[in-house]
Amino acid sequence: MDPLLADLAALADAALAGVLGPIYRAGGRESGDVSG
Repeated sequence: MDPLLADLAALADAALAGVLGPIYRAGGRESGDVSG
C-alpha cells in the first residue's frame, strides 16, 4: 500500500473515532446503557 494512502487511512480512522466516539458514549449514557 502507498505510504501516503496508509497515512490518510489512519487519519480518517482517527477522525471518525474522534467524532463517533463521544457521540456513541453520550448516547449510551442518555439511554442508561453504561457498559464500562
